[in-house]
Amino acid sequence: MNLAKKNFSIHGVEKEKEQFSQGLPYTKADAFGNEIRDVYKNIKSKNQVEDLKYMQKMTRLSGKLHNRGREKIEKAKDFKSWIRGILMLGGHYTMEFAIGHMVMHGCYDDIPRSELQSKNWKWNNSMVEEDWITEHNQFHHIYTNIVEQDHDFGFLMFRLSDKQKWKPYHLFQVISLLSMPLYLTPYMAWYITTARAQNEKRSLFQWDLYTKPIQKTLEIWLENYWRYPLQSENGFFKVALGNFLAKLYADTVFVYMIGVEHLNDNLANYEVVPDATIGEFYLRQILTTLNYYVDQRFEDVFLGGINIHTEHHLFPDLPPNRLREASQMVESICKKYKIPYRSLHWSEAIIELLYTGVKYSFPFSKQINKQFELVWKSMTQPLTNVFLKQNKETTYTAKLIKSQKEILLSSNKTILESLEENGLKPSVGCRKGACRKCVVQKLSGRTTLETDGGNIKICIAKPISDMILEL
Repeated sequence: MNLAKKNFSIHGVEKEKEQFSQGLPYTKADAFGNEIRDVYKNIKSKNQVEDLKYMQKMTRLSGKLHNRGREKIEKAKDFKSWIRGILMLGGHYTMEFAIGHMVMHGCYDDIPRSELQSKNWKWNNSMVEEDWITEHNQFHHIYTNIVEQDHDFGFLMFRLSDKQKWKPYHLFQVISLLSMPLYLTPYMAWYITTARAQNEKRSLFQWDLYTKPIQKTLEIWLENYWRYPLQSENGFFKVALGNFLAKLYADTVFVYMIGVEHLNDNLANYEVVPDATIGEFYLRQILTTLNYYVDQRFEDVFLGGINIHTEHHLFPDLPPNRLREASQMVESICKKYKIPYRSLHWSEAIIELLYTGVKYSFPFSKQINKQFELVWKSMTQPLTNVFLKQNKETTYTAKLIKSQKEILLSSNKTILESLEENGLKPSVGCRKGACRKCVVQKLSGRTTLETDGGNIKICIAKPISDMILEL
């Protein structure tokens, strides 16, 4: 699929090109992107205090499951109580990832007096937090299913697309996937750190790269297989085995929780980074991602919204209790534009993951589904014979507190674009509103993307009044 930058020299669309430069829809993808962004604005403006209370409730439950699980494993006098303890402790580990995943996406950073802040969150697993935030938020969410750009979980180790080079060890990749829960603790610690280093073009042959993941892995092993068993009065082996089975249960859930979302032969993947508008970026997230479902109570408590993954990729900083609401709106918009929206039962998604793994174990396998190419072509064709009202440009004043400057902002450009045109270089990552690296505190004024906390994503927000920014 050729997703190179669109050629604007197509006959008869010069007027539409001018309209596009004024921020008006130029393709169906642009119009689609505007509707998707409206969903985000609608939900993000709702009561965020409710969202914070919901996650605080989940963190308390996770802590209770940890303590009760440990206690039951140690003090169990019969097999059923011992198994209950294993399930409770395993539930804690599952929740620990789901909660941390959302917190480190900044879902609660904008809420006043929120203690759930991405910059200081620590979770009870072996992945180094700063490595996770960088690799997952700033690379996977931006380069989803782009070969040699997206290293998140699948494409660094497994072959899951005919666009990847085949190597002999891929013959055994399904066995490796099935056995992964047995070695997930050290694997994910190594994996996230090295994936980040590769994305940042750093050498993998430096000792200080591995000190933190090794330390975190050893802490988990010592806690589960030495400290707690040694403290037990009812048998070292019983506690150590119970802790191992709890971790194995949680890691099995983890593998299939995150493995089914993108690694599927019925989803799109790419060889090059599309030169995407915001609308095309949203379109690619939908074509590369699926939702899955099981019992809703299990989803809400243990999966933490991760299974509503399409909407999570569209709106990474929406809290989990809002994603199901967003999914109903997004699916309706996809139907309107005839964009495939995939939602499967978890068991079906797991079967499709394993099928994809088996298929691409062999070098001769090819992807048959060409629907994505047709959808992309249809959505990115320039619109012709349209008459849209021109957006008249308005300029607003922005006072920058830290820089001690005053500049003009254009109503037809993002705040980031106006800042850069004035020679400023604010922190920026994806330029698509996904990674939150560009978030700036707004002290006064209004933008096209308002939130209660006053933090704005300057890469996608446009001004609609004079502003004061802490920049």
